[in-house]
Amino acid sequence: MRMEEHLSQRATNHVSLTPVEFLKRAVEVFPERPKVAWNEKVWTYAQFGRIVGRFARFLVDSNETGRRNLCDGL
Repeated sequence: MRMEEHLSQRATNHVSLTPVEFLKRAVEVFPERPKVAWNEKVWTYAQFGRIVGRFARFLVDSNETGRRNLCDGL
């Protein structure tokens, strides 16, 4: 299969979406869109991103040798 020149991967159309990168992008693009619903409670992407960021910071702070970049950007 031949790839058309205008469809080749570029920085604007090809980004590796790890779970963390996906969440960061979703928080940026859809901050008020519902992300998680449990019983009667609903959290938006922005709220969920803050929860994940706080938890990641807790994990890093709990471990002296933890990776400091775990929380970057959240």
